[in-house]
This record gives sequence, C-alpha cells and structure tokens, in this order.
Amino acid sequence: MDVSLDSLQDTTKGSRRKVVVSVIMVSVIIHLIGGFGAAIWIVAKYFKPPEATFVAKKMVTIPPKIIDPKMAAAEFDAAAPKPVLDQKIASLRATDFALPDLPQMPVDQIIDFNPSTLVSDQVTGMLGKLGSGGGGSGGGGQGDGMNFFGLQATGKSVLIIFDISQSVVTKAERAGVSIETIRDETLKLIDQLSINTTFNLFQFSRYYQPFSKSLVAPTQENKEKAKAWLEKDFQTDGSLGRRDVRGVVSPQGGEDNGVVFVLTAAMELKPDVIFFISDGSFQSSQHSGQVPWELLEDLVKTYEKKMPELSKLNFLGFEMKSPDRKEMKKIVRDLGGKLKELK
Repeated sequence: MDVSLDSLQDTTKGSRRKVVVSVIMVSVIIHLIGGFGAAIWIVAKYFKPPEATFVAKKMVTIPPKIIDPKMAAAEFDAAAPKPVLDQKIASLRATDFALPDLPQMPVDQIIDFNPSTLVSDQVTGMLGKLGSGGGGSGGGGQGDGMNFFGLQATGKSVLIIFDISQSVVTKAERAGVSIETIRDETLKLIDQLSINTTFNLFQFSRYYQPFSKSLVAPTQENKEKAKAWLEKDFQTDGSLGRRDVRGVVSPQGGEDNGVVFVLTAAMELKPDVIFFISDGSFQSSQHSGQVPWELLEDLVKTYEKKMPELSKLNFLGFEMKSPDRKEMKKIVRDLGGKLKELK
C-alpha cells in the first residue's frame, strides 16, 4: 500500500515537471519570435523610402521703403534688374512624375537694357511735381551725353546761358544762326536728357532772367514750360531791362552787373555742364570799356577753392575778336570745357 502511494506521487510530480517545462519552453519561443519580429520591423523602417510629401515654404515679404524720388530714379537708372527665381515647393524625394523644365530666360537682354527707357509718364510727372526744387548735382560724374551745336559733353545737369546783347544777336544772324535755330537746338538738347538729369536756362545782357530758380528735371511738364519760355520770354531785340521783363535778376548793394554777375549765379547752381553762347565781348555798368578778363579769372579761382569740382564751361562764339578768343580759350580750358566758333 505504501509502495503504490509513493509511485503515484512520483508519477504526479513528473507530469507537473513536464507541464512546467513545456510552458516555459513555449513562453521562451514566443518571446524569441516576438523579439525577432520586432527587430525586423524596426530595421525595415530605415530601408523603406519615405512617402512623397510636399512642403510649402513661407515667403518672407519686406514692406517697401519710402525714399527720395530723385535718388530712386538715379538708382533705377544705374542698376539693371536680374531675374529672381523663388523656390515655391520642394519634395523630400523623387516622385513618380516629373515637372516640366523651366523656360530659358534671356538674361543678357534683361541685364543690358536701359531701365530709364521704361519710366512711364506717370512717374516722370510725379517727379515733375517737384518743380523748381531740383538743386544742382555739384559737378563730377559722367552722366548723360549731351550735344549742343556740335559740342559734346557729359553730365547729370546742364545750364545754357544765352547772351542776348544786340551785338551777339546781329553776329549770330550773320553766321546763319537765327533765334529760332537756337531755340530748336536748346529743345533738342533737353529732349536728349534722361529723367535722372536736371537743366536750366539763363538769358542775359547786363542782367539775367532764369527759366527757373534752380535746376529742374526734364519731365514732360517742364519741357513744355521751357518751350513756352523760349517762345514768349526769350528776348529777340537784344535788350533785357529790369522792369519790362518778369523774373529779371539784378545786382544788389552796388554790385556790378554783366558777365561776372551772371556766371556767379550759374556757378552757385553747381551744374555739371554750362553751355555759353556769346561773342566774348562783355560790358557792365561799372566799366566804361570791356569787362577785364582778370575778373573772370578771379571768379574761377574763387570757385576752385569753394567747390571740389567746377562746372565744365563750353563756349559757343560768334565773330570773336582775337584777344577775346585767346582769353576765353584759357578760361574754358581751366574749366575743362571746349570753345567753338559758329561761322
């Protein structure tokens, strides 16, 4: 009886041991399979290509600055715009479809063209509202090319001075240069100017009358005003009194009139280029004969000390006397200009 119980107990313990071992083995196998599967899944993520996604980049815009119109026009004339290609959409990997190639852009043409030719009448009209607030450019710089009666010059501002003394008017007519011709050449020069340049006109005998108090932009409005000034106010009888013509400027406080008075006013405007039409024989109230050339030389020396660069003086003469021609050539040479006689 005792033997049978012991045998039964041993058999029961053996069965339990087998069940426990089987459960442990199954658990280990399940864990091994799960861990191996997890490892394969984790590793597979790094080999699988990402799905195609599109990202729209945020565009940063800078608000426009309010700047001086003249400075903007000058900068617009000097700088040529270049094509800008903004990247709107980007993909993290190649897609199954391809976008078409961008068209070829004529970059050379865009860089070489003159942007001032695209300035509209509205823009020039806006600058024209500045009116006589132009001011001088102070000399220097190459600027635009100018041609006045065959005399070539370059600059960003120009002043034309007409000596309308009776002797000059008579000599000009003998040379075949009528008042109408002078008007036409003047308007032709103004039409050559780009929007970032300035101009003015003086007529004088012993006093002078300016078209404007300062240099102005060659807008369509100012061109029309200059044309009207040349047709209505430009004197053809060789006289320029202080009372019969509006806007005439005369000396103050006992100052002498004449060419030195006029050139002083011209230098104060600081134009790059001056075109001066005369016969080179100048008179004034304080000199019984001709104005001494030493006064003009002293004027040049004075402004050489005041300004870093003087206006380039170009002289167009009619029937000049030999001494006048010699002295005027010297002054013109000192001011970097040219002398031409119209015959």
